[in-house]
Amino acid sequence: MSNLYKISIIVLLYIIVKKQCFACEMKEFQYAITIRSMRSIPSQSLTCGGVLLHGQWVLTAAHCVNDIREIMDIEVMGLSDPEGPFERIAIRSSKVHSLYDSKTVEYDYALLYLNEEFPTYLKYPKIPGRAYVENCINTDYQKTFVVAWEENLPKKKKRTGHSMTPYCIKVKTEENGVCMDTFRSKLNNKVMMCTRSVSDGRQPCKGDSGGPLICGGLVVGLVSFGMDCRIRYKESIFARVDASIPFIQETMRQNGFYLENDTQEGYEVYTIVNAGIIVEHSSLLLGVTLILILLTTIYN
Repeated sequence: MSNLYKISIIVLLYIIVKKQCFACEMKEFQYAITIRSMRSIPSQSLTCGGVLLHGQWVLTAAHCVNDIREIMDIEVMGLSDPEGPFERIAIRSSKVHSLYDSKTVEYDYALLYLNEEFPTYLKYPKIPGRAYVENCINTDYQKTFVVAWEENLPKKKKRTGHSMTPYCIKVKTEENGVCMDTFRSKLNNKVMMCTRSVSDGRQPCKGDSGGPLICGGLVVGLVSFGMDCRIRYKESIFARVDASIPFIQETMRQNGFYLENDTQEGYEVYTIVNAGIIVEHSSLLLGVTLILILLTTIYN
């Protein structure tokens, strides 16, 4: 085998591997955010990912915030403009799923209510129902990946300013049985899903928890747990977002929001809507209608 042939093979393999791990275009994934501690207190330090479902609502992993004593010491960082600096907004309150189990990590869902609305014009992600997520698990989608952050990589210098660097890890969905063998524990198929990394063996790191697993353009899971990310080509566990819908629905109802359902490519999807805006629009419409009736009565 000639040296030229060997070099060609190496270059080809490098290109193939390189394509598996790529820089994320933040204009596509502005809803991917990071959650950080505002104070440098080791016992209260926090680094996690999350999904901005609405200007004031973030969906993340329950284990990220379950033990935080002062939720107001935590802030969300994200982009309102793909070309601009990261916005930083404090958290008003948090709610962890009532069935969250820290031992089995089942129902690993939490919602964060922000102090103010995120100043962005982005299109918030739709939450897919069970049928879509099941299809992703059972179909070998080519575009299935996790949005992670370079600052969470081992030995990477951490940033505390107004900038973070996202990257995407290409993964393949697996049957939960594959992950059961790896983690030697039973997995709840209703609320958990399994993936294997194909991105040069990379997988989400500590600090990426709560970040989005994207399949076919929709967020289908949140990073829940996995092996040490320095160990390559291993599986990771994600909390299925479809199982969080009743929890989101109830939390929205209690806070003046609601989930609006729709269909996309034949699958049921949901988005968060501010009920107050609907009431304002309805009141305005009613006012205009009454004025028209009054004017009609006067001139007749």
